[in-house]
Amino acid sequence: MPPKKQQQRSSNGGHPLPPVVSVAAPWTLSALEAARALAVDPALGLSSAEVERRREAIGPNELSREPATPLWKLVLAQFDDMLVKVRQRERRRDD
Repeated sequence: MPPKKQQQRSSNGGHPLPPVVSVAAPWTLSALEAARALAVDPALGLSSAEVERRREAIGPNELSREPATPLWKLVLAQFDDMLVKVRQRERRRDD
């Protein structure tokens, strides 16, 4: 897929900044292809200013986190097993 370009306007006088590029499916590209698509020289990387500009335009490079499962749910999940339920039913029949 071709990279998508987003035109950004700077806060200093409204002059347009060079476009920020995002790749729709970067995991499908080789490292070199991704670097080319994102206009990055792998040997040099990005300047701090460019990192900040891209972070503001695209957002942080972070995965979203799911909330942790509470301990009590983990403990109760141990008893939500078909084998445990069958054994309990067998014990009730034997009594």
